Parts: sequence; structure tokens; C-alpha cells
Amino acid sequence: MVRMSDGSYRVALYKNKRTWTLTWDNLTDAQLAILESVHAYNTALRFQNGWVSAAWYNVVIADYRTNLNADSLHRPVKRYSATIQLREF
Repeated sequence: MVRMSDGSYRVALYKNKRTWTLTWDNLTDAQLAILESVHAYNTALRFQNGWVSAAWYNVVIADYRTNLNADSLHRPVKRYSATIQLREF
């Protein structure tokens, strides 16, 4: 059963678990700290992909990667990129 945004439930007949990859560029230290705290929380999250449907999914973080952007090495404010892969459970 999938819970819709209006509170109703619908049956979702999917053979495979869904995955979503989210990527951010030019994150500040504070923004990166927020993503790291969500990753460290290490529990189920609720995720809605508004491009596909109004359904909310229970997901876990399957993969988390961060990189320092090369063009910010010599700047006073460092910028980062981050990629999170969410997997439905």
C-alpha cells in the first residue's frame, strides 16, 4: 500500500524496489552539515517525488558521497557536491 498526499491509500504493484539518486552542487559547509546529519540519523525517511506521483515512499539512504569542488580549492569559501541514493524498502 502506498499513502497518497491526500491521506488515501492505494495498492502499488511494483516488482522492483524503486531508487532515486539526488545530486547537489556548490553546497556550503552548513548545507553539507545538514545532509551529513540526515545521513547520520540512519533511519527510515519519507520521500515524495513530485515529478512522478503524489505518493510518499519509505526510503533509506543506500549510498552517500561528497566531494570538494576543485574550483573552490583556492577560494575562502569551500564548496562541495553531494550525491545521495535513496532506496525504497
